[in-house]
Amino acid sequence: PTEAVAGQEVGLSVTVENQSGKHPCYFDAGWSNVDVTVTSGSDRVVSTRECKLGDEHKQLLLDKEGSTTFTVAWPGGIGDSACGAPGENPSRPGTYVARLTFADKIADAAETVFVLR
Repeated sequence: PTEAVAGQEVGLSVTVENQSGKHPCYFDAGWSNVDVTVTSGSDRVVSTRECKLGDEHKQLLLDKEGSTTFTVAWPGGIGDSACGAPGENPSRPGTYVARLTFADKIADAAETVFVLR
């Protein structure tokens, strides 16, 4: 999203496209492969891979030239509470950056900026 509510879960949409016109491919959308690291300024807020949020492995089949969109959720906490108890130390209003990376290097890293109100 471009904007969300501070202290609440933020769903980050990820779209992956198979650019092959000849072959379908499998893609692992689980936390063992997909990581979204959220930062605010120089502060690292959360890493979905470190939190192990969602399924460890989630195999998706992409048809040739097909795409799929899935959501990686950040519960809304910061620090030690980022993964399991966001109510103890909720995120605050401000500007955040979400950086998407893939352990298997199937796609380039991507970033988006969003604001918490």
